[in-house]
Amino acid sequence: MIRTVVLASAGLFLLCGSVAQAATVSITQTVTGTNGFANDLTFAFAGLAPSDGIGGVLTIATGPALDAPDFSGLDVTGPGEFFTLRADGEVLGSYTCAADATEETNPQRIPGGAVNADDTDCTFSLNLALPGGLLDTLLADGATVVEMLFSDIVDDFGDGDTVTATLSYTEASAPEIIPLPATASMLLGGLGLMGALRRRDRRARH
Repeated sequence: MIRTVVLASAGLFLLCGSVAQAATVSITQTVTGTNGFANDLTFAFAGLAPSDGIGGVLTIATGPALDAPDFSGLDVTGPGEFFTLRADGEVLGSYTCAADATEETNPQRIPGGAVNADDTDCTFSLNLALPGGLLDTLLADGATVVEMLFSDIVDDFGDGDTVTATLSYTEASAPEIIPLPATASMLLGGLGLMGALRRRDRRARH
């Protein structure tokens, strides 16, 4: 552990640059859709602390259908059915569960996306890595807005379908300031006094 010592003239504090434990941030926003053509969804995150610069993860996942007998998941399984994700206007990619899509096509096929046997909806949990530079840009003002924009032909958005967006990253750790013990304070004070006496003695000789 590398420690940087900073002595404050008034209070005498020890500043340890690597002592404080970095906190993990994980915030989830949930949006509920309405029946009919898929409306674009917005997830607003606020009060965000700066990151440690390493990066983070944005997870978009389908949740349960709140209104029976609707099926859980989203209707993004047919040709031309997909959604595009943006964060503060920055495009993160387009995704689908269509059978003819792959992870190399545009839109990309969602890894692990499962189509319901009795319906055309797809359930999934999509993890997107956010590089450190991009994440720091998104967090610069302490807030970010994630948009889920559906293609025009996504036409089966069940009433009560839920979608969650989770932003996860490690918060930048602040240095921990620890007051010096009284004995150390006295020692430093004594050293300071000795230095002052030496300077005065030097001036007296000249």
